[in-house]
Amino acid sequence: MRFWSEWFKPNREAFLQEVLSAFNEQLPSARVVALEEAFRIKVDQGPQVGFCSLEQPYAQYAKLPEGARAGFVREWVLSFPLENVHGALEEHGARLLPKVISNVASNIGIFEKIAHIDIEGVNTVEDVVGKINIERGEPLVDGLSVKIAFDAGRSVSDEQLKRWQISHRAAMTRAVRNLAERSLGEWHAVVPGAWRSPWKDSNDAARLLVPEVLSRLPIRGQPVAYTPHADALIIVGSDDWPALLALNGWVTEQFTRHRPLSLRPYIFEGGRWQAWSPSDARLSRMVKGQRAFERHVFYEAQKSALTPFTESFIAAHRAVKSEDVFTPSMTQWSEGVTTWLPEADRLVLLKGGAAQASVAGVVVDFEAMHRLAPGALARVEGVEPPLWQAVRWPERHEIHAMVQERKRRQRDTHEISAGLASIST
Repeated sequence: MRFWSEWFKPNREAFLQEVLSAFNEQLPSARVVALEEAFRIKVDQGPQVGFCSLEQPYAQYAKLPEGARAGFVREWVLSFPLENVHGALEEHGARLLPKVISNVASNIGIFEKIAHIDIEGVNTVEDVVGKINIERGEPLVDGLSVKIAFDAGRSVSDEQLKRWQISHRAAMTRAVRNLAERSLGEWHAVVPGAWRSPWKDSNDAARLLVPEVLSRLPIRGQPVAYTPHADALIIVGSDDWPALLALNGWVTEQFTRHRPLSLRPYIFEGGRWQAWSPSDARLSRMVKGQRAFERHVFYEAQKSALTPFTESFIAAHRAVKSEDVFTPSMTQWSEGVTTWLPEADRLVLLKGGAAQASVAGVVVDFEAMHRLAPGALARVEGVEPPLWQAVRWPERHEIHAMVQERKRRQRDTHEISAGLASIST
């Protein structure tokens, strides 16, 4: 059965025209030309010239619901790697805004972009990490950073601030003040007790920096925030358990249907946002499940983004959801295969290599590899979420030690569970 959206899949020419219009609106100083011989564009801004294939962004665009497509094009255009900004601070100061970014998504995104832009001498992961400026910001809260940007999201470089002779702190203060002036509006209930920001201007998540806009919301307890993507800031009270549980499915869907930002809840306490770890057992399981799902989504995206830049096999990150929690994640390493491993909960070791992949492997705890098989894994520099290069196959005694440790943990867990059950009866 075909989905309704597949019958009305947008054509490539319409997407191209939407991209050209977005460039003209958002980056008028750039001259953009569509190249007839391929589904590509040439972007010229002074001394900087970039060529970009539209195949990948079009594929992502076509999968989105119609209401999310315009925002996707706007964000994609604003993230195009051009640096030159003409004019004085007085001309652009009112456009400065804070931009909240995901550290992990930004890292993955640069590889996605570079894969479709011709840059001489950039062919491997090491080339990208060493030669391309991967966007980083000032730490804001667990998993998120903040940058200074123009309007809907194009970052302002440190070099630009130096040309304007303004400090980073002063520019950020001005950006937050500008955003506060744009933060009037009526919030909407997603579920009873949970409120969604009204702006949808690619800066909704950045309203974390303007906590005074939350003061009018009728919530129970301290404000808890979700930022599944740039156009959504969700606020719910920390004591409103029914609303928090009801919100789980909606916020997860938002995270997967747009360019993901974060699926982690943040609580506003002591005048700042911080990671939230609820004491209630059911809420705690839900939050752990959200974190596990976020990690899984980012690892899947990373595997696709990095594959064109390495000859190493990037192992899959596997996780299974059961109700509102995820089972421990797993990944696999076959002996003799040059492999990059995601940081999962469990690692399956397949001795004999890919030829014996059907043979049941030995399961060990991933973190035990670092302690009990030192030097077997080495961190792949410059990529997020963490990847580990398989350097050497663990010795037999190391595998034995990891297996025995896992058996002891399983036995201890079983004994604790049995003891709790006997107490409850």
